[in-house]
Amino acid sequence: APAGDAAAEKDIVELLERVLARAPKGAEARARQRAASLLRQCYTSLGHDADLARVIEVELESVEVPAERARRHLEVAELSLKLGVPEKAFEHYEALVRLEPEVREHREHLARLADELGRADRHADVLAEAAERAGSPELRAELRLAAGLVRADVLRDDGAAIRLFLAVLSEDGAPHEAQLTAARRVEPLLHAAPGAGQGAELHGE
Repeated sequence: APAGDAAAEKDIVELLERVLARAPKGAEARARQRAASLLRQCYTSLGHDADLARVIEVELESVEVPAERARRHLEVAELSLKLGVPEKAFEHYEALVRLEPEVREHREHLARLADELGRADRHADVLAEAAERAGSPELRAELRLAAGLVRADVLRDDGAAIRLFLAVLSEDGAPHEAQLTAARRVEPLLHAAPGAGQGAELHGE
């Protein structure tokens, strides 16, 4: 009977939750991970999105393959947005940008959430960190330019913006357009920087 099936499923979920709570983490986490995997199936069929997001985060404790980690981060990010928890979504899009900086959609979601939550500082940091791991000079320049624009236009952190724009200009293999943009943006900042007039005075002598 449907009522009996529902009661049985409830008992199974409660049993698995007890295992999840009591099983060890770390190197001996196989039982905990198996409980999380079974709970994922239960909560997916029940449509319990908050619980589903929670057990996927438990799975992330042991997943090491980058593509599998990214898949789970994306699942939790999307569930968090659906549940109206943008702070949690922001955390997982941070992880996604670090793992897959080449995926523009991750960066766009992170930018929107940073604007919504007032987290431009973290946004700029994540872009700069992702640039350090980027696999090509083109992507590295794109990420540093984006971080520099956040530093310059949102945070008004001219010193950090200058460093990022100059890094784009010094990157061998960076796209021409990115370097032109960096040059246009860094020149007035350098001109306004403390001590900027000293070089001009020396050149005039």
